[in-house]
Amino acid sequence: MKAPLLSLLLLGGLWWSGTAAAQSTLANGTFEAWATQSNVEAPTQWITSDEIGAAILPLAIGGVTKSTEAHAGQFAARLTFKNISIPLVGNFPIPAVLLLGTETPLINPNNLPRTQEDILRLRPGGIPFTARPTAMQFWFKYTGTSTETGQVGLVLSKEGTIVGQTSIQLMGGVPDYRLINLPITYSATTMPDTLRIFFVAGTGATPSPTASLFVDDVTLPLTVTADRNPQLEAALVVYPNPSSNGDFSLASLQKPGVATAPFTISDAAGRIVQRQGAAPISAASGRLISLRGQPAGVYLLRLSTPEGTLTRKLLIQ
Repeated sequence: MKAPLLSLLLLGGLWWSGTAAAQSTLANGTFEAWATQSNVEAPTQWITSDEIGAAILPLAIGGVTKSTEAHAGQFAARLTFKNISIPLVGNFPIPAVLLLGTETPLINPNNLPRTQEDILRLRPGGIPFTARPTAMQFWFKYTGTSTETGQVGLVLSKEGTIVGQTSIQLMGGVPDYRLINLPITYSATTMPDTLRIFFVAGTGATPSPTASLFVDDVTLPLTVTADRNPQLEAALVVYPNPSSNGDFSLASLQKPGVATAPFTISDAAGRIVQRQGAAPISAASGRLISLRGQPAGVYLLRLSTPEGTLTRKLLIQ
């Protein structure tokens, strides 16, 4: 069994109250249970890119493996990008994918889901689920340099219609475990019937087969108590907001890593309408974001800063 979360957890300057959160049960979110099927070892209740590859071709990918470098307990899931060579065919870059579910989807291993948009399009995996958690929390570390990137996402749906979702891009250069708290944005008041969660390592332009994403202790808090970080919130200036034409600028002169951090922007329905990686530090004095062409309304900007996740509402008039 995993040890309970500490009552106060530090993530890059943000303190999260773990013991104050009621948890929605997630089968084997601790990655303690593993089983072997078709010569592939995988965490029970989860599907891996190795299983997907074995279902299509006799490929020994080895992208998702059991690791003793756990946050707590004995095991964690280790995701590593792979270059696979197939005789007479060629080399194939294959990201490491970990999906919640038990039914292995028939997907070409060379076309595995890499982003939240892929998950929404392909709808792989998933389990029956009837709850409305406020967030998804997990512990991770990511070896390699900051050029390594991975994706994490969650989708809740009801009879195929999206009810809520959340996602984030992870970056390498994180040698020690950190806690991530991803608030879920709901677009409907209905109770979901299906839950999909995915982790992907090796989504960048030049991923390294020596860098690994470690994931452990995935939970779904039904309530979350979090202390605000006023210094982080005050560091970001968004102007003009509201915007009459969809153009916004971000500035954070005191904390350059805030305005230049990777971000996503989602609409009122929870759909991601824009995603950008980190910008040069020189852009901290005025980073342009253009939502021209998007309809008037409220949008949610989510910045993955070095000090934690920062959200800000954007209004197009």
